[in-house]
Amino acid sequence: MILAAGLGARLRPLSETLPKPLLPLWGRTLLGHAFDLLRRWGVREALVNLHHGAAAIEAAVEADPPAGLRLAFSREPVRLETGGALRRAARFFDDSPFWLLNADIAADLDPEPLRRALADPRVLAALWITDRAGPRTVRVEGPDRRIVSFRAERPGLPGTWTFCGLHLVRPEVLDFIPREERVSIVTAYMRAMAAGWRIRGVAQPGAFWADLGTPEQAIAAHVATRAAFQTGRAGARFYDASAERRATGGGWICAAPDVRIERGASVRESVLLAGAVVRRGARVERAVLGPGAEARGSVARLAVRAGPALAPRERAALRRAGFRPDRALLVALAPRGSDRAYFRLREGARRALLVRCGSARPENARWAGHARFLAQLGLRVPAVLAAWTARDGGPGLLVKDLGERTLGEEAARRSPAWAAGLLGRAVERLRRMHEEGGAAARRRGLALEPAFDEGVYAVERELFTGPLLARRLGWSAGRRTAVERELQAAEARLREAPAVLLHRDLQSANIIPAGREPAFIDFQGMRFGPAAYDLASLLYDPYADWPAPLRAALLRRYIARDPKRAAAVLELLPWAAVQRLTQAMGAYARMAALPGLEATARYLPVAAGRLRAVLGEAGLRLPRLRAALDAVIRAGP
Repeated sequence: MILAAGLGARLRPLSETLPKPLLPLWGRTLLGHAFDLLRRWGVREALVNLHHGAAAIEAAVEADPPAGLRLAFSREPVRLETGGALRRAARFFDDSPFWLLNADIAADLDPEPLRRALADPRVLAALWITDRAGPRTVRVEGPDRRIVSFRAERPGLPGTWTFCGLHLVRPEVLDFIPREERVSIVTAYMRAMAAGWRIRGVAQPGAFWADLGTPEQAIAAHVATRAAFQTGRAGARFYDASAERRATGGGWICAAPDVRIERGASVRESVLLAGAVVRRGARVERAVLGPGAEARGSVARLAVRAGPALAPRERAALRRAGFRPDRALLVALAPRGSDRAYFRLREGARRALLVRCGSARPENARWAGHARFLAQLGLRVPAVLAAWTARDGGPGLLVKDLGERTLGEEAARRSPAWAAGLLGRAVERLRRMHEEGGAAARRRGLALEPAFDEGVYAVERELFTGPLLARRLGWSAGRRTAVERELQAAEARLREAPAVLLHRDLQSANIIPAGREPAFIDFQGMRFGPAAYDLASLLYDPYADWPAPLRAALLRRYIARDPKRAAAVLELLPWAAVQRLTQAMGAYARMAALPGLEATARYLPVAAGRLRAVLGEAGLRLPRLRAALDAVIRAGP
């Protein structure tokens, strides 16, 4: 059975029109590669479950049926998850073990070790695992790698493994699938283990595995399989030289036969799907370009034709903003660890950002109102072109695109004088928000997030002690409690400070250079709290290393108009840095545990180093916190 019913959420917007099993790897779809693998292993009958994109998958199989493999489909009107899909397809199986394979992976391995593992009559299923990639959430015990947990308390640490999406299973597993409509096979495995069955993990160090769930992973899979072909390693079978073109910008290109690349364009290390066009002067780098997409300007990560990938409400908003949706390019930006997804829209000279928001967090619905409020205060923010609520098919925004680079990214390319000038203006705008924003917000009755109080501070503290100290570093409850006491000392100092209107997430990644003016974004979390919190966020930002003389100059610029407040701000700043940077480290640890966001961990030692320096400069005696920071630095990313 091949599992092909997933939504492909991490590949949106490409997966809106191209189901993930039809994503090509060197010109052949992942589903086609799965058919090839099973046929080589002697499989003659296969069942494919379908939900999202079912018609497209059926059409693709009909157009290119796998030789020597008899296929059937199990259509799921409601997506059933792995266990529910098996229960629905139960009549397909006989008394023999069967393969269960995810359709979104590339696998090249020897099936015999899994067959040998299942020869033990106590083993219900043999699962392919690796400790060399992926989230590593599986915990095993003993020399036979018996699986004891699928949700390791400390993912990614030694002794944890990643499940690779391939099982060899006895049909008795069906007896342990609960009657719920949507249920994971993991639930069945846990129930079977409680009844005495064993689930074995099988590792093959020389095998090849790739998860193509994100654009970055799709590009990496092409790189890895091309290298495997050149060196004769596992994974070489996926490479097809006929799908490769010479890259105009160095490296390689995987392109469908009808792709057009105009003279003067630069394309490298990218996957270009059927009908894509790269116009003169465009720069496409490490990107997946969807079917029929027309690339202009700079394109990275993932870009598709906007029209087919948009909801009706989004298409209507684009038309009112002067776009022609069927001619616009939709570029998916990298996820940022929130329930918001960002897309850059381009058509000719027109530019806009589309923001799709989750409905679970009320702050998402406040973005448009906050933008208008801040603009009235004289702050530069993206102009709101359209906004809609969950009643309109999901909350979202269409805003003016002020630029592709953040302040931190642009500062790395510019002179120190340029960075100092823009940062100085950002500090002055922040002071205006702090001095005038609170009274204006109260007059208008502006809906805000809860003000900093004991509860909000506790949430930030628990983010540091939970995802980072407990789950990532494995610290005991006693050691965490000792750190908590020191963090509460910082919170007590900050609670005494006057409350101003805060941005709440004022880091360089949330400031866009719009000409000579800094523009603020991601302000939906605005609330009342101590001014030093915003200052610490900007001055000790892990995303940008501002020199100490520049930080001092910016601080003087902030307090220049109100010397009476200077002493209080200066005294609170190191305590605010403790609060902000521990919150940031907790957020990085939480995000790094999510699929596709593992690289966020690289900011952990950076933030720990920033805070370690602050503690030294301010002479704060927080030995337990210092020990925690040292542990974060030693652990690295």
